[in-house]
Amino acid sequence: MKEELTKESLLNHISQEEIFEHYLGLPVDTGTHYCNPTREDGSPGCWYWYNSNDKLYFIDNAGKHAGGDCFTMAAKVLGSPDFYTTLRKINQDFKIGLYDGYIQNYDPIPRIAAKPEKITRKRSEIKFTYMPFLPKALEWWSQFCVDEQLLTRFDVFCVYKAWINGNIYHKYTVEDPIYAYKFDSKTKLYRPLNPDLKWRSNCGSDELQGYKQLIETGELLIITKALKDVMTLTNLGFNAVAPQSESSRIPDYYIEELKKRFSRICVFYDNDTAGVVNSVKLTDEIDAEYVNTPKGMPKDPSDFVKEYGCDELAKFLRLKGFH
Repeated sequence: MKEELTKESLLNHISQEEIFEHYLGLPVDTGTHYCNPTREDGSPGCWYWYNSNDKLYFIDNAGKHAGGDCFTMAAKVLGSPDFYTTLRKINQDFKIGLYDGYIQNYDPIPRIAAKPEKITRKRSEIKFTYMPFLPKALEWWSQFCVDEQLLTRFDVFCVYKAWINGNIYHKYTVEDPIYAYKFDSKTKLYRPLNPDLKWRSNCGSDELQGYKQLIETGELLIITKALKDVMTLTNLGFNAVAPQSESSRIPDYYIEELKKRFSRICVFYDNDTAGVVNSVKLTDEIDAEYVNTPKGMPKDPSDFVKEYGCDELAKFLRLKGFH
């Protein structure tokens, strides 16, 4: 009896990792950030992520619609009109030979899906040497109400040289500075003036930025988009944390603990479409409040401060009922 073509039968012969790598052309490395090849994307803000059932997703900070599982992303690359066409194309491209109602014009290649553990969960090794913050670097950070004391408190370093998997990645220059965010044994490299190579990281999507620096208990906790925003809000007297991106799911154990430690939780993401959608989604999931800066104004807390100053952001949040 012929084996019918289904999503499940395909995954008996090839792994989700193989499908991703074939169509996206990006190795499955959960510690690396990528550009999305299915859309115009100049900033590496996408990554692979496993859920608790070991299903693999390509996460895109542009929103849920831009990412997806291996079949969704293959369909985007192929421009498939429907799901079954995607399955047929994968079946043909990998020469699996599952019955899809058409005569096969090739000899099937016997294969069994590789076990994910043998392919995945590889974490890039990031090493760096650091140097003191130069006056020009501190001047740049000061735009966001972030001073050297805050940088030290949040384990942010000015990088002299950085290596990824033993290869030199970048050396600090005034035109293209590089900073490192340290989270215990994990590192996130930040090149703020290089939009094409802004981020490289070996952090998991469950790493909560600013968590270590939180006070024990308090009235209000703000969940914001990035560590830079966490530091800006901290300087204004607010307690704040940030996931690795707006579309990263914050693990339940963090939410349960933070709800016990803080009376109110407010989500403060970007004011663009992706930010608003993710704000609503997260507040629905965790039963919290959210706030965004008005459309047409700077999109996030740090950019708002850069444009209008610290006092204006504090005033804006007070008007929204956050003190």
